[in-house]
Amino acid sequence: MKVSELDGLVKGLMERIDQEYEKVASLQSEYRSLYDQQAQELEQAAQRLLPVMTYIKNNGYRFNDKLSNTFSNMGPVFRYEPGTNTLFIYHIDHQTPAAINLTNQQVTLFSYLDLLGVVDFETAMKSLLLTLTYHEELQKDYQEGIDRLESQLKQFPGNIV
Repeated sequence: MKVSELDGLVKGLMERIDQEYEKVASLQSEYRSLYDQQAQELEQAAQRLLPVMTYIKNNGYRFNDKLSNTFSNMGPVFRYEPGTNTLFIYHIDHQTPAAINLTNQQVTLFSYLDLLGVVDFETAMKSLLLTLTYHEELQKDYQEGIDRLESQLKQFPGNIV
């Protein structure tokens, strides 16, 4: 493109620039609205799941994240960030998302909008919804452990004296 051609391009854009940036503003508004809607959906899901999450916590079970091999006693795990040794969870006692620095145990509470800045909506929602089937996962894990222990015992039958 030649510099002499810029004048024509600038003139053409200036004739429609207001309309182009009105469209940008409209898209930006729609984006923000959907982002807010996702945050509200997460908050509503967490509130509805709170009795289940509280039961799990109060009965001494840990919330596991098998992808990162991490767990929390405080609530479902959304994500683990190894670079900062930070665990992102839903904090049951405070009923809000939180970040726990695992190095110094500092807990930072934050909003659902802030959560969506570090964890995508789908991951966050799946982490919350896993509490509905958590008992099944625990049963499976314990059964596998029982099977393993029984198999080991069968290798050495009888009392060794």
